[in-house]
Amino acid sequence: METMQDDDRKKLAKIPEAGGALEHTLNGLERIHQHSNQVLTAHALEHTLAVLPDSNQILEARNALSTTLPDTGCGIEETTGHLLAISQGFNASSLSCHYYGFVTGGVTPAARIADSLVTLYDQNLAINLPNETIAINVEQQALSMLAQLFGYTYQPEKSAAEWTMGTLTTGGTASNVLGLVSAREYLKMSHPNFNSDSMTQPIDDRFQVLTTLGHSSLSKAANIAGFGADNVIDVAAEDCISFDFEKLIDQLSKHKYRSVVAVSCGEVNTGAFATHSKDEMGHLRDVCDQYGAWLHVDAAFGMFAACLPDDHEYSHVRKGVEGLAYADSIAGDAHKLLNVPYDCGFFFAKSVDPTCAAFSNGSAPYLLGGGVQPWENPSNIGIENSRRFRALPVYSTLRAYGRQGYTSMISRCVDLARRISRWIYESEHYKLLPRGRGSDYLQDTFIIVLFKARSSALNETLTKRINATQSMYVSATKWDGDSACRIAVSNWQVNVERDCAYVSKVLQDVYTQWRDEANNCLEEEIVSAEPFEKSSIRGGRD
Repeated sequence: METMQDDDRKKLAKIPEAGGALEHTLNGLERIHQHSNQVLTAHALEHTLAVLPDSNQILEARNALSTTLPDTGCGIEETTGHLLAISQGFNASSLSCHYYGFVTGGVTPAARIADSLVTLYDQNLAINLPNETIAINVEQQALSMLAQLFGYTYQPEKSAAEWTMGTLTTGGTASNVLGLVSAREYLKMSHPNFNSDSMTQPIDDRFQVLTTLGHSSLSKAANIAGFGADNVIDVAAEDCISFDFEKLIDQLSKHKYRSVVAVSCGEVNTGAFATHSKDEMGHLRDVCDQYGAWLHVDAAFGMFAACLPDDHEYSHVRKGVEGLAYADSIAGDAHKLLNVPYDCGFFFAKSVDPTCAAFSNGSAPYLLGGGVQPWENPSNIGIENSRRFRALPVYSTLRAYGRQGYTSMISRCVDLARRISRWIYESEHYKLLPRGRGSDYLQDTFIIVLFKARSSALNETLTKRINATQSMYVSATKWDGDSACRIAVSNWQVNVERDCAYVSKVLQDVYTQWRDEANNCLEEEIVSAEPFEKSSIRGGRD
């Protein structure tokens, strides 16, 4: 970054307030830039850096936080130093390729560069102002390229496209809210007693969301949409993830309900898919049409299986995303496998009318913008009236790496998950979940590895022990009532050979350390035990 030139300093000296603020800003940015260079370089050169700060760093950073509002302000220079000091308390979730706790992803170089411009230009993508900024055009092209990445077409109000409505959101939860609220409006419109004057009024009839192993965000969205989390009903088959069509049809036939069928496209603990072919999705579509239900897909990270090569190695996983164009709406996360900064999600739908009916700003003249149609203003088809320019990193990363770049990236994530799964499957000390997975376990594996320790004593502290190494991070979950660990592989920096060796060593070391501790405790108990004295036994009668 170039520093301020002498000529510029002289000019700005004549404008003390602006010049001083600018110089402080540039100096602060230079320090942040240097810090960023150091951090990025360190993680690029050495993949074994700590994923988590240690307890002392956390404590020191937390204690350094300001607890009161200063009267005169601390100034930019001091505050910049303060921010750099407390940054030691942040984890390396997106920076490290060994942060496996959540499907967090990372930030590709192209997305990171674009995100710096997002803050610099600070566009508000609420309304369409075509004569004032191209920001909306960037978002539309980003959505179009995103749809193409998945093998679909997106064109607003073009009936030939699979998706005619799309927007970027804060994440999968917000996208699920859009899906369920759009469903609600559609179900109101399709009711025989519907009239346009009742669009903004509550309705008396009950709604239900029928799903299999639905994510918690779906229940949260159901609460926000007014359905109620209690009306999210599981209609799974014995495998817990596939649809039991007999249960589904039985529930749909209950006339007191208006229904949404939600497809889990990538279950959070296993990465499994609720449907397994285009024909199955087509059958689901037919059933929904027969009973007037809305078909929604929660594809937070599962949608990216469509990027995998079309060959036998990945065919089983790819079948889980076949036929998704049969859905009325689809929700997903971009800050996961697309590897753009938090927060960013996406939402596509077949029709804009239900979404616009719920989220339109009405007749507020200052929010009309330059759009001819209401849906041309993002604030009329989404939750927020104020929106960060999160489209720019999406546009940048898709343009930089293209279809082949993402095919390679997602393939490496899947390959690593499968290599780790194989190691765990063959391990004497760990058990691969779900229970009962046979020799076909690898073809079922997407990017999630679920496992537990064979020793129940180790298993109770397994997640804590792994994370205490600071070498990698996993999340704790429950499966069949037992504690379990989840490894989610989603970072663009994945190197299959290197990372599999790294993860397996960490897991082996965790077991070895626990075994040694257990043996030491047993020896100490034996040494400290009181000598056993045999009491005399008297024979004969009393």
